[in-house]
Amino acid sequence: MNNNDVLRGVSQALSLTDMQTVEIFALVEHEITPRRIRGLIVEEGATVCSDERLGLFLDGLIALRRGPRDPNLPERPQVRLNNNEVLKKLRIAANLKEVEMLEVFALGGDSLTKTDVSALFRKRGNKHYRQCTDAVLTQFMAGLAVREQKTTSP
Repeated sequence: MNNNDVLRGVSQALSLTDMQTVEIFALVEHEITPRRIRGLIVEEGATVCSDERLGLFLDGLIALRRGPRDPNLPERPQVRLNNNEVLKKLRIAANLKEVEMLEVFALGGDSLTKTDVSALFRKRGNKHYRQCTDAVLTQFMAGLAVREQKTTSP
């Protein structure tokens, strides 16, 4: 799944406005304009969203939902984002435990087991590691959208 699709999917799942997305980027000290956000999110003629920019967005989302990162902690090395890394960051941002992850996947139409979910968060190279496919990530974002609607509706 390309980074633009992930940014678009998360923005839609969480019903984020362009200004809210700008504020999320500001939490990690990255300046971006609403017009630039539009360019990253629109489907046709979209500006390519780099791994670095998507990583900043996801880190900002974590900061928004969980609070800022402790400045005394060492800097995390830049990692090439893949679906597993995106899923991990979304899990942290949404503060989801394993049971809640299963519920979100179920809401998105995927019936993963605890073992399947656990395998998605293993380190690459572990014999139980499972690569997160585009379909799995898409279903997770769909389930996250349903979950968010349930928690925000009266």
